[in-house]
Amino acid sequence: MRQAGSVLPPGQSGFVSAAGLTSGTGSPHLQDQTSLFLNFDFKPSGFGQPGATEEPKAGVKIVRDKFGMPAVTGATEADAWFGAGYAVAQDRMFQLELFRRATQGRLAEILGKDYVDDDIVARRDYYTGPELDAFIAKARPDLLRRTEAYRDGINAWFAEARLDPSKLPGEFAAVGALPIPDWTLRDSASVGVFLARTVPSGDGLELDNARALKGLGSRIFDKLLPLRVPGQVGTVPPENGAFPGRPGRTRKQEQKAYVQSRKFVDGLHLPARDQELAGSSGIGGSNMWAVKGAAGGATLFNGPQLGYSIPELFVELEVHGPGLDVRGFTAPGVPVIGLGHNGKVAWGLTSGLSDEDDLYAEELKGEESYEFK
Repeated sequence: MRQAGSVLPPGQSGFVSAAGLTSGTGSPHLQDQTSLFLNFDFKPSGFGQPGATEEPKAGVKIVRDKFGMPAVTGATEADAWFGAGYAVAQDRMFQLELFRRATQGRLAEILGKDYVDDDIVARRDYYTGPELDAFIAKARPDLLRRTEAYRDGINAWFAEARLDPSKLPGEFAAVGALPIPDWTLRDSASVGVFLARTVPSGDGLELDNARALKGLGSRIFDKLLPLRVPGQVGTVPPENGAFPGRPGRTRKQEQKAYVQSRKFVDGLHLPARDQELAGSSGIGGSNMWAVKGAAGGATLFNGPQLGYSIPELFVELEVHGPGLDVRGFTAPGVPVIGLGHNGKVAWGLTSGLSDEDDLYAEELKGEESYEFK
C-alpha cells in the first residue's frame, strides 16, 4: 500500500519569541524534523493526522499533528483558505514580512545597507505596485476570492499578535519593523511574481561554456555540447508546432555564427572564478522521479533541495473544503500547493533553471560608458 511521507527540515514553525532571540528558542517545532532528515526518514503525510484542534472562527477548524503541521478544514472554500492563511501566519509571521519586503525592494529598511543591492534588483526587475494591482484586477474571479480569503486569514492572526506580545515574533521589535501593516493582495502578488521569476531562472553557465570553448577548441566543444542532437526529444510535442530560437535562421548561418563566436571568445579576458558574481552557490540541484508500480499506479519521489535555513523557505499545509482535499508545500504568502498530493495524484517541483538570462561582454570607453555597435 502506497502512503504519503514528507520531511521539512528543520521544522514547520519559524516562531522565535522575544525572550528566545538570545537563546534561539520559541516554537517546539523550530527544528524537530532535523533528525528525520539526517536519518533519511519521513513523517506520515496522509490526510487526517491526529492532533490538537483550534477553531479561529466559525466554519474553520485547524488540527496540528505532533510536528505542528496544520490540517485546515473549511465549511466553504473561502473558509478553507482563510484557515490556510491563518495557520501560515501563525507559523511564519516574520517570514511573511521578510518576503513582502524582499519582493518589493524594501528589505534594507529593516536589515541594513547590505541589502540595498537586493532591493535594487527587486525594484528594477519586477513590477511596480500599480502594475501588480493591474494584474490582480484581471485575475480569475475564483482565484481572486481564494487570495482574498487567504489574506483575511493572515490578517486575523496579525490582529491577534498585535494585541498579545506572547504571539508576536521577537524579530519585529529587534529590527524595528513595528507597527505591522496588514497583508494585502499586492503582497501575495509580489511574492508570486518573485517565485515565478527566480525558481526557474538561470544563465546557461555562459562563463563556464566560454572557458570550455577556449580550452577545448571548437570541434571538441561542439561534440560535448552540441547545439542540436539527432533524435532529441523536446519538451513541446512536435504536433504542437515548432518554436525555433531564431525563426528563419539556417544551419549554415548557425555554423557561421559559431565560428564568429569562437573568434570573439578567444579575445576575451575571462574573470577568474573567485571574481565571478557574488552570491553564486556553486553546484546544486534537486531531484524528482516516478516509479511505476507492479499492479499499476506509480510512486513519486521529490526532493526540491532548498538548502538549510530557519525557517525553511517552504511551509507545509493541508487544506480541505467542498471539492478540495490537498496537502503539500508552498511559499508563505501565496495560496497554492506547489508540490504535494490530493486523494488520487501527487506532483512535485524542481528548479527549471531556464536559460533566459544573457551575459554580455562590453568594450568599455571610460568608467561609465561602453561601445555600442
